[in-house]
Amino acid sequence: MKINPAKITFSFCLMITVGLLVGVTFGGSTAQADRDEPHDPIVGTWNCVVPPSGGFPQINVIKNIHAGGTVIELDNAAPPSQETATAGDWTRTGERRYLLTLEQFSFDAGGNFVGTYHYSNPLTLAKSHNSLSGSVDFTLVDPGGSVLVSGSATLTCTRLGTD
Repeated sequence: MKINPAKITFSFCLMITVGLLVGVTFGGSTAQADRDEPHDPIVGTWNCVVPPSGGFPQINVIKNIHAGGTVIELDNAAPPSQETATAGDWTRTGERRYLLTLEQFSFDAGGNFVGTYHYSNPLTLAKSHNSLSGSVDFTLVDPGGSVLVSGSATLTCTRLGTD
């Protein structure tokens, strides 16, 4: 029996092609799955207000929530020389529910490091996808690990760029 190399090559190529088509159709590819993944509605830039409470004035916060699961925030709670931007991550905890976990360095008026703020920020996204509401728990821990201050507050946010 004589084997025709052309038939073997054609059959092999056909099997590979069919295998790839079946894999893409039924198993998907990572690149395709990434493109088909829906845009999470929390992603975007938000203007948040923490109302006055417990002797503290109103605080305004700009949250920039990224698709990769990270968050950067800026606020007006203290002069820029006394605090860094706040950085952290977010996870979806349920339908339109999220948890942001963040940290921020704090300094005194002389520029000395005071400690690190730790924030836990559960949020609920409105059905319109244009507002968030929730709370924030905060703890300021000094470099030695002692808690200097802790508390909680409520906040509401409006998506920037909406009418």
